[in-house]
Amino acid sequence: IYTIYCPDDEDAELRAAEHYVNVFVRTIKTEAPNLKQEILMVLSCLNLYEQITSNQVSAAERLQQNKQNESLLNKIMQEAHSVL
Repeated sequence: IYTIYCPDDEDAELRAAEHYVNVFVRTIKTEAPNLKQEILMVLSCLNLYEQITSNQVSAAERLQQNKQNESLLNKIMQEAHSVL
């Protein structure tokens, strides 16, 4: 058990992170009960890294899609002004 201190307004987020990591570690431990604690932590970190990079890619894709949508909207608006 580790004690981690944080500002009061970040307590809920820290507890959510704790819950997520605990569930992930328990899942791995169930599937591979003989793994050492260090290996469990490494696997957890690798999983978190994978999720972070996946979210970054998704965010970049959403940004690109938003730019395309904005460009298309601008084109439609220009054409609408030319018709009026």
